[in-house]
Amino acid sequence: MKQTLIRTQYIVKALAFFLLCHTALLSQGKHIKKEKVPKNVLSSFEKQFPQATAKEYCKSKENKKTIYEIEFSDSNRTREARFDKQGEFIEVTEGMAMNDVPDAVTKSVMNQHPKGQIKEVEKVTRGDVVEYRVTVHKGKEKKHLILDKLGNLFKRKHNDKDSTKK
Repeated sequence: MKQTLIRTQYIVKALAFFLLCHTALLSQGKHIKKEKVPKNVLSSFEKQFPQATAKEYCKSKENKKTIYEIEFSDSNRTREARFDKQGEFIEVTEGMAMNDVPDAVTKSVMNQHPKGQIKEVEKVTRGDVVEYRVTVHKGKEKKHLILDKLGNLFKRKHNDKDSTKK
């Protein structure tokens, strides 16, 4: 019974992450067809993730640079890989279930925001560097933190007020 509940929670979290990534892809850039993705980007993607199945493609601009994002699945995970227009791999992002987040990350966030509630954690891997992007809610306030695996804070990304009114 407990395993079924844990499995159901994992599936719900994975689905929520997929929808969040899908929405983020569409809101940050332009959804494009595979045929519009440069061959060198597709080649790099296939080399980097040979077992992956691509689902969505997106093109965006960041700091005047063209970025291609490919949402894909492999090993029952949905992830997003980012490449520059030359096909150079930038990073891969994946949502995480709370039980997979390193204890040091969770403890650090809760020490900094004891009355906050962790709403989302994403693991971002860029070469050998792994960071955890954590969204913490406290009432209507949202904080976005970036930490390393030891729980050290890289930087505070930004703070927002929740736009929903009650």
